[in-house]
Amino acid sequence: MSSRDDLRAATPEILQERIAELFEQLRTPLYRYLLVALGNSEEAEEAAQECFLRLFRHLRASGEVSNERLWLFHGAHNLVLDRKKSGRAQYEVLPEDWDALTATRAAPGPTPEQVLLERDRRTRLREAFLGLTDQQREVMRLREEGLGYKEIAEALSLNVPAVAAHIRRAIAKIKASLDEQGRP
Repeated sequence: MSSRDDLRAATPEILQERIAELFEQLRTPLYRYLLVALGNSEEAEEAAQECFLRLFRHLRASGEVSNERLWLFHGAHNLVLDRKKSGRAQYEVLPEDWDALTATRAAPGPTPEQVLLERDRRTRLREAFLGLTDQQREVMRLREEGLGYKEIAEALSLNVPAVAAHIRRAIAKIKASLDEQGRP
């Protein structure tokens, strides 16, 4: 359902179906974004559910969202900011949550040597990522989840050149950090 008029006239059941579709499509990337941003799997799960609930309420009230994915990630960003202000965010993903997060991206069946090399690479990459500024981390998280520069700019209330500059600087910092650590 892409038309605003369709959503405005939609029954609660149709809205529930649409939210269920979006949940199926976007739950994992939204959860990953929130896990890295909040540093806690339980907080991330709760925040992801809150984002979908807020979208449902918004659609039920007004029926207007031009880009549901962007709306969800913008809402997630705002929840992260609120939780950081209240002191509920950990700022750093715990090692056990980091392993669970990266396991969703790993290829099945690595050798023990590949497992050790990958763990070492993730540790060094994680350290490099934590060396970024908060704004650079936010931009990189959203880019990792597939948002374009314009969508990131809208989600974080920035302009597109600022997003590009944050990404460019973040990549340079990560590359320099990995070079200092000695890449494999």
